[in-house]
Amino acid sequence: MTAQQFVETVAEYDRRLRHYLALQAWLQEQLEECDDTSLGRQTRATLALRSQELSQGIEKAYQALAQQKRKVRHLIDRLPDRDERQALTLRFVDLMPHQKAAEAMYISERHLYRIQKKALMHLGGLFHSS
Repeated sequence: MTAQQFVETVAEYDRRLRHYLALQAWLQEQLEECDDTSLGRQTRATLALRSQELSQGIEKAYQALAQQKRKVRHLIDRLPDRDERQALTLRFVDLMPHQKAAEAMYISERHLYRIQKKALMHLGGLFHSS
């Protein structure tokens, strides 16, 4: 695994969590649509059980995301250059789009790309020496 792949894992954990949250919202909609018939009550019980199981999965996903962010931030914090640390943190920990990250740093997107590329190169050296 490269340093870039490692820092990109935060986005994967975030996508997984968002998927679970969307599924939970869909289950809630389905629960609300169940009518008060025998089949409706049976369906509601099944959906409620699935929603409860999903809630446990969501809690685990939140914890996994927080832990992965800590790991990535720990690696990024080892970079000596403040701008490189900030660029990678905004992009890969805070998951900001390039435009927003550049605005937050008061630089152009083009300059952010250059800083990010250089930072990932430096991070690669740190990552493999860990």
